[in-house]
Amino acid sequence: MNPRSTWEVLEPIYNKEYLDKDHFNMQARNKYRLKRVFPQKIQLLRKLKPTGRVIDIGAGLGGFVYLAKRAGYNVEGYEVSQAEASMAKKTFNVDLNIGILTKEQYPPETFDIVHMHHVLEHIPNPREMFQLVFHLLKPGGYFYFEVPNDIQSSVFYYTKFAQKVLGRIPFSKPSIHHLYFYNYQTILKFVKELNFTLLFVKGKFHEVDFQNQIAKMIIWMITLTTKLAPSFEVLCQKPIKD
Repeated sequence: MNPRSTWEVLEPIYNKEYLDKDHFNMQARNKYRLKRVFPQKIQLLRKLKPTGRVIDIGAGLGGFVYLAKRAGYNVEGYEVSQAEASMAKKTFNVDLNIGILTKEQYPPETFDIVHMHHVLEHIPNPREMFQLVFHLLKPGGYFYFEVPNDIQSSVFYYTKFAQKVLGRIPFSKPSIHHLYFYNYQTILKFVKELNFTLLFVKGKFHEVDFQNQIAKMIIWMITLTTKLAPSFEVLCQKPIKD
């Protein structure tokens, strides 16, 4: 995003507008993630690392932290929004750390798993975040994250088509808070640059609000490869020391 929004512009988005149903309906999305997204992720993680210490960066309304605790993990969450952290406490009785996470807050190799769900696109310096995750993970630890593919996905191309042919934008959404836009190539670049071992990249559709089944079918037809998916789910591992 250029020019970048200042924190004075972004702060009310995270602390008020995210919880405003007319603006974004984050609570409805969190309920969907709680039922359809996070349980599958935790199920996979339990096969790889059934116990251990977990941190969820950008924990939002606390759904992943809540489910990870129930699964037996020693889990912490970090969230920049005081409003969302308060909602997490009210909804799940989950206490989130509020603020921006830095290297100074934890010694190296503290966590077995680092999780981030639709957070990296909000980070002003993604390279520093990848370095921070590498710092936090134990050797053999897992970095599990998901990012939207805002400008090279089937949804993006369908939106352009619908705008020109139908005269409407079917999947409009606020993106002033998205500071970086990822595609398949940039994800691989960051993962390899920090010497993570890439375990998989999966194309995902669960963050798209389909307005009708015809649109859904068209988007599925356009998406012939993972590279065109509306979002990418990525699992990588910090190498084990020799």
